[in-house]
Amino acid sequence: MVYPRVWLGRLLVRLGDMVKASALMVMKKDDLVEFSRRSYSDRKFLGYWTDPQRVNSGINDEERALLEKIPVRGGRLLLLGVGGGREAISLGKMGFKVTAVDFIPEMVKSAVFNAAQCGVSIEGLVGEVSRIKLPASTFDVVWLMAAMYSSIPTSKRRINTLQNISKSLRPGGYFLLQFMWNNGARGATRAERLKKMIALLTAGNMTYEKGDLLWRYEEFIHFFSSEDELRGEFAAGGFQVEFLHLPAKSGMGGAVLKKL
Repeated sequence: MVYPRVWLGRLLVRLGDMVKASALMVMKKDDLVEFSRRSYSDRKFLGYWTDPQRVNSGINDEERALLEKIPVRGGRLLLLGVGGGREAISLGKMGFKVTAVDFIPEMVKSAVFNAAQCGVSIEGLVGEVSRIKLPASTFDVVWLMAAMYSSIPTSKRRINTLQNISKSLRPGGYFLLQFMWNNGARGATRAERLKKMIALLTAGNMTYEKGDLLWRYEEFIHFFSSEDELRGEFAAGGFQVEFLHLPAKSGMGGAVLKKL
């Protein structure tokens, strides 16, 4: 598929700070996902996520803390964004039967291989988190870490993703996720108005939301700044909040959701 707006966005990123800030606004939501996919397909990203030391490091303290909030200690687990297999290997060793998804085929291949080297069998699937078709009432737990919930552009698309995940969970199933949070985000500014003007003039990112940005000009990220915004999306997606961690200022937050 051809993505001319992705090409334009990457061109603007190369032209300097004043111009590259507009790259976000010339791309539509599908372009933003493709922009991120192309970044993660780069050898630099592949090398980082599949580095043996990283792969063998296991789940981190923040991820473990979320996992300890649920009573499930086995069963079928859907891992979205598998990378090189770091989390999948740890969770497999804990007794979960892992189905692992990533939108980079090389990542999936690497994760399956790395898991096998560690004596863990995982099922690998290639797909994009917000568009993948999932079997109904299949999983006990869905896992989405590394703030990947924030990588989904627009509230509408995030809610649709939540609804899709909810349908894939068995009754009483859990969704564990991380997102980016900025408690210091301000209201409308001249810069915000300029962004919207660029979107209008280019017929580009008309679904822009406050908190959207191109993180390091490599991938799309949405920074949440309202607890009500988060809870509203979770409820609309068919979940109740069991646990919610919001950083004091800016950083990565986490949530444990239970299927309604």
